[in-house]
Amino acid sequence: MRKASYSRKVGIALVGAALCVVALGVSTGAFAGSIPEHPTKAPKDCQLPRVEPTRIVLACGDFGTYVNRLHWHHWGNGRARGHGKLRFNDCDPSCVEGTFHTYAVKAGLLDARKTRCNGSRVRLFNHMDLTFPHRQPSNAEDFHHNDLFCNPHKA
Repeated sequence: MRKASYSRKVGIALVGAALCVVALGVSTGAFAGSIPEHPTKAPKDCQLPRVEPTRIVLACGDFGTYVNRLHWHHWGNGRARGHGKLRFNDCDPSCVEGTFHTYAVKAGLLDARKTRCNGSRVRLFNHMDLTFPHRQPSNAEDFHHNDLFCNPHKA
């Protein structure tokens, strides 16, 4: 009788210890595939740091060039890859009267570093590379390498 009671106590202790290990792993993010506590972000609309934004504006002065409908295949602390639609105003005969053109693009984000964005210091991608998987504009080389901007002051 005494032996069964001892075995039961040991079993309960082992189950408790296993639960503690699992809880500790979850709380510290020790399991593979866990999201980092402070993931790298990208500037949405030139002022909002976001993880996996659906739109990134490249011409912050007039929103004349941007990539929207972004879907991300990979989002890491050093690089991100996805696809979306590049939209740009041809400004012909002027930017007010120009026409917006749309092209499918593959997008790559890189050059992650700590910077000030919207009043906070965050890890932010600072560069976007674009490639055209199908048709491309005659000025495609203008869009291949893009520096990203985020307003350092609170919006």
